[in-house]
Amino acid sequence: MITRVYNKQVLIPITGVPIEALEKYVAKYLADILQPNEHILRHSINNIKDGEATVEMAIAEANRPLSQEKYPGYENPKGSKKAVVHIVPTGVQASIGGFIADASPATNLLASVADYCITNPNAVNAAVTTYMSPNVVYTEGHTLDNFFQNRVALIPFHKKLNRIGLILDQGEDTEEIKKIHRFCFQTAEMCRLAGGINISDYEITDEHVGSRSFQTESGAITGEIGRPLTLIRAMERLLKNRAHEIDAFVVGTQIAIPQGALDLYHAGKAPDPHGGLEAVISHMLSWRSGKMVAHGPLLYAKEIDDLLDRKNYDARATGEIIGSIGYLGCVMQGLSRAPKIHFLNVNAKERLSPDWLRLADVAVVVAPWNSLGGLPMLVAAERGIPIIAVKDNNTLLNVSKETLGFGDAVIEVDTYLEAAALAKRIVEGGTPYLSEREHSKLLSEGFKIAEATGMAIESLVRPVVPFEIFAKS
Repeated sequence: MITRVYNKQVLIPITGVPIEALEKYVAKYLADILQPNEHILRHSINNIKDGEATVEMAIAEANRPLSQEKYPGYENPKGSKKAVVHIVPTGVQASIGGFIADASPATNLLASVADYCITNPNAVNAAVTTYMSPNVVYTEGHTLDNFFQNRVALIPFHKKLNRIGLILDQGEDTEEIKKIHRFCFQTAEMCRLAGGINISDYEITDEHVGSRSFQTESGAITGEIGRPLTLIRAMERLLKNRAHEIDAFVVGTQIAIPQGALDLYHAGKAPDPHGGLEAVISHMLSWRSGKMVAHGPLLYAKEIDDLLDRKNYDARATGEIIGSIGYLGCVMQGLSRAPKIHFLNVNAKERLSPDWLRLADVAVVVAPWNSLGGLPMLVAAERGIPIIAVKDNNTLLNVSKETLGFGDAVIEVDTYLEAAALAKRIVEGGTPYLSEREHSKLLSEGFKIAEATGMAIESLVRPVVPFEIFAKS
């Protein structure tokens, strides 16, 4: 069983490692330093300096050796669908996507030029709701990593909503947490009655999960799960009771954060203090269940009071204020339409439905310009999938085309408008490598794409002008 979840940082020399070999090189290096009872839940290159990559990891430790995961024994044939993958890493203070759902317009813009846009939940989660287009494929980070490692195919949502299981933290203070649980149940009621979402059952952990978040040396947010086994036991009870009914899990836990972290976050001066650890929790439960999982924080009563009384905040933080008493509505909605996961056969070729999404269907990956150290971008570089790096989306990391030495594997653009125009060209079979004259046309082409969707163009621009000022300007 999983006994603890902790964080580790390693330095890996990468000088002279070619682009197409970097992902496998890093994976082998990490595999060689792991103990037989350890499993990496989440990792990324979060800094590059003097030819060394700093890799930050969240690791699950078990009380016995873990079985080694295998890759499928074949390569998928060339895909026919054209999917854009939009990655916004959580916990790195992304200027677009670092707050609740403020990457939704960018995601929907990219979705408008492709059959599908695959993205991680934090890009579109908006407290009590989501604003994602119908062809956005809401895919939790562990599953997204498996998808890029060619371990799974995604079965996009088609008419039938997923059945949801709800897992809630027992919490610290009995009376306080009972109030928070009531908010969660009311949120579930709203999603059932207004959205028709089938929330089958719930479990409360048998003890407080005891999670805490902190910043790493790179500045990124991560954290530790104090009692991971209590979450796994709650999930297993749901699976045992209703195994044939539950397609995905919504998880809500309390997370202890550093003092003053919320104040800095809402002022736009620090990353979301919950986000990185939320990803670790969902990665762990998805790994153990093989199902889609997403997390929403259960704030402490004082944190809720502070949010509701707050008068000065970054305009991007408004979703936090509105949703402070219950962040789970967006997760319930997102997971109800999340893709189902098909694990690829490791021993033989299999015939996949033409409606399913495979790695071969990915035409292009879009990400913040200086946060390119995640597994999807490393795999894309290895496989020759174009990577569009958006300079308007800035993070606190320093992992860029230049520092990674990715060269022509990455095409930098200034805005998501240009990213959408370039993605459209790639999806339609054009080359990503444009002449200076063609590149100069991308912005106007992007404006036309955005205007065709009817979205507010200013939602794609940073810094944000507050509504009261914008509306009267």
